Amino acid sequence: MIFEILNQNIPFILILDININNLSKEGKLFVKTLKKNKLFFDNHEDAIKFLNKTSSFDKWWNDNNHQKAMDRIRKKYARISKNYINEWIKFYIS
Repeated sequence: MIFEILNQNIPFILILDININNLSKEGKLFVKTLKKNKLFFDNHEDAIKFLNKTSSFDKWWNDNNHQKAMDRIRKKYARISKNYINEWIKFYIS
């Protein structure tokens, strides 16, 4: 579901109490990237602090730097391609 939200560019934050040590290397990197961009919080207290500090959620979400970061996240983790069939074929053949 998170990847669909990323591709739709729908504003969101995640609040999850997870043990990052149980994640794969790629999963850990994904969580760190989300944390860096204030999209992932380990606890509700930190999320509340962020939301209270943010004067406008829409302004934060649509900020040029934030959208560039979102583009990088989408490209790495949730990329959609019009040529996906050929890309999957190449992936499985190689």
